[in-house]
Amino acid sequence: AFAAIFLAFFPIPCRTQGPVLSAMAFPIYEFVNKDFGEHTFHGHDPWPNEERKDVMFYAFQDQVQGTEPVWDFWNPKDKEHTFHFGDPWVNEEKGSQPVFYAYPLGDDMKGLLKPVHSFWNTGKQKHAFHMGDARPGEDKGDAQFLAFCEPLTWRGKVNCDGAPAQDRAKWLMENKGMNEAEAQGQVMSEFPSVFIRGGYSGGSMPVAPTVVDGKFPHTLEIVKDAAGKNRLKISVTPKNPGDVTMIAVHYSVNKGPGHEDMNFDINHPMEGSTTYVHVTPDFGPLCEPGSKVTYWLAAMEKGLIVEMPEKACPIKENRLTWTAQM
Repeated sequence: AFAAIFLAFFPIPCRTQGPVLSAMAFPIYEFVNKDFGEHTFHGHDPWPNEERKDVMFYAFQDQVQGTEPVWDFWNPKDKEHTFHFGDPWVNEEKGSQPVFYAYPLGDDMKGLLKPVHSFWNTGKQKHAFHMGDARPGEDKGDAQFLAFCEPLTWRGKVNCDGAPAQDRAKWLMENKGMNEAEAQGQVMSEFPSVFIRGGYSGGSMPVAPTVVDGKFPHTLEIVKDAAGKNRLKISVTPKNPGDVTMIAVHYSVNKGPGHEDMNFDINHPMEGSTTYVHVTPDFGPLCEPGSKVTYWLAAMEKGLIVEMPEKACPIKENRLTWTAQM
């Protein structure tokens, strides 16, 4: 009954139909509800009274081969949502539609997929769902499903079971009535391993990420988002990972030094690594080949903020630039 009342006043937005590249893995964010203090995990915009946090993993908006639906479940007793396969847990009521689609436990595609666990915070009496280790106050529970820890990137000339990806996409456009974005998404969903960075399997090699050395070595590259649009990806691997607890990225695209309006804190490295990864969200600017990116980095190092380059925040001339390539 409470769930019905909750949904009446705070309806969960339905997924809109349109040019969304639903067959491509899209980011699943962590959100915090300001009223209940619960953590939810879904794509797109915040639900009512929520604040969007970090990208936790990548899943599918619509079902592709090998995936199963992940539902949201409302627990009126604990006033929280959980996200998992199958039937409701104790005191839960199942939502009306899947929130996203993920892979069941088992085949991890040679390490491309990582387990997403449930976590229980005893102090807050709330669940969370993410990859990696427990955060402060959390106890790690069972793995619920498998997901990607980074987005898929379109590469037209890679080998997909004997045929270039671009040829498969062309066939889908000519014979199945798909547009380019839909066709590319379908191919990527069928052959995900060759569209993950490092999953190359023949054909013309895509442009490698630009590597920048320094206090906080990092790479910059263009990746596709859930709508098939080009976005900036920054991956930072500190030389002293044991001393670093947060990486911040500050950047703009085609605006020049002093106009860096995209500012994000990355609070956790990717599971099993010391690399902190940021991809421009859907509300941010596109990053087309030839775009001029102006940026600087900062890190929380032993409790102090350290910048790369030094004094990049107060002195705009010290900031770094990159010309996007793909």
